[in-house]
Amino acid sequence: MSESIFGKLKTMVTGAAHDALDKHEDVGATARQTVRELEEQISKAEDSLAETMAEHNVRVSHRDTAQVDVARFAGYAQQAVTKGNDELARSALQDKQAATAKLNKIQAEIDKFQPLIDKQREGVATLQKKLKDIQDQVGNLETRMVIAEAEDRTATILGGIGDGASAAKTFERLEGKVAHQEGLAAAKSELAIGKIGSGEDKYAGLGDPTVPSVDDELAALKASHAQPA
Repeated sequence: MSESIFGKLKTMVTGAAHDALDKHEDVGATARQTVRELEEQISKAEDSLAETMAEHNVRVSHRDTAQVDVARFAGYAQQAVTKGNDELARSALQDKQAATAKLNKIQAEIDKFQPLIDKQREGVATLQKKLKDIQDQVGNLETRMVIAEAEDRTATILGGIGDGASAAKTFERLEGKVAHQEGLAAAKSELAIGKIGSGEDKYAGLGDPTVPSVDDELAALKASHAQPA
């Protein structure tokens, strides 16, 4: 039971760590590091290929020497036979057989090295092509990441702002509040002026003497018509 709990906790912690690393990962730096690591792999592969080729070349040199030995002992045997020295001819032929056995052994080793060399060369060529492809993509990858991050920031900002409806609604509310305050101030001012008055409130029931009544205007109009021309 405890092992199961610890296993789950380990998985959770590992997952959280990877999420944090992914979130803060610098794509450009990671890509360049990948290029460096691949270059190191290619360097090691090339070193291994060089060592294999060196071993192959050493054996080729030994083979060439063995071939010369075989030919030389064959010549000695021929000369001995010509001189009638069978014992010397027999010795030369024995040395020739030994040189031939050595030659065959060396050739067998060479035959085993050649496929290894071909395979390692193919591996190096594959890594070099992969390196070139990645190098060509590093700059493009960084540019794409920069654009994607800019688009993400823009979307986040615009998402927070919305379409402006909220701001317009808030402004409309404030405008209404100001208008209400202005109306309230005007009403209070009007009431204040009414309370102060002009000192002539006692004549309010008499009417305005500067404004003639309809009857007075009618009488004046009749009088003007009654006068002789």
